[in-house]
Amino acid sequence: MAITLNTVSNTGHGTLLVCAYSADATGNEELVAAVTGKSHFIKKIRVDCCPGTTAKWIQINSTAAALIGPVDLTDYNSTFEYEFIEPLKVPVGTAINIDEESATPISVILEYKTEP
Repeated sequence: MAITLNTVSNTGHGTLLVCAYSADATGNEELVAAVTGKSHFIKKIRVDCCPGTTAKWIQINSTAAALIGPVDLTDYNSTFEYEFIEPLKVPVGTAINIDEESATPISVILEYKTEP
């Protein structure tokens, strides 16, 4: 129900890195805020279920639609990681969110850039 953005840092390669944690990411939690008139581009995403928990599925969303997933994380202590060859474009003026089916702790690392 709430996500904590622990760090937002510049990678030095033209992208930003967001590290986040949520005890319960149900409810479409915002990872990156929308920027009016601009698109975000997702380069890499990693989602870890914290030890001792099992998330049913996670999904990366824009404000309006699914971008990635749902991805099944029913195995104990699962990880989903994906690096795009060409960054995934998020629709103009929309945020990047994460949603999860079950109320279990997860951590997220997201590498992205925003149009100049």
